[in-house]
Amino acid sequence: MGEGGGIPGTEPDEDAYYQVFRQSIDGSYPTAHILGENIQATYGTQLSPAELKSLAARFQQRHSAELEEDHIA
Repeated sequence: MGEGGGIPGTEPDEDAYYQVFRQSIDGSYPTAHILGENIQATYGTQLSPAELKSLAARFQQRHSAELEEDHIA
């Protein structure tokens, strides 16, 4: 197995996409379009605009919840 990213031939899961989302945060959350471009650049996977919009919304909520959790802890 070579060094680097994911395992060839396997579809990235939502957690893999979430990592791309987190890396895409640059002062503000990435738009669905930017998230899609970054997922495609990272995994070569093209998602529909509806899927990207849904992922972006869920990931924003997830990230906000993680920040609140870290702040409370």
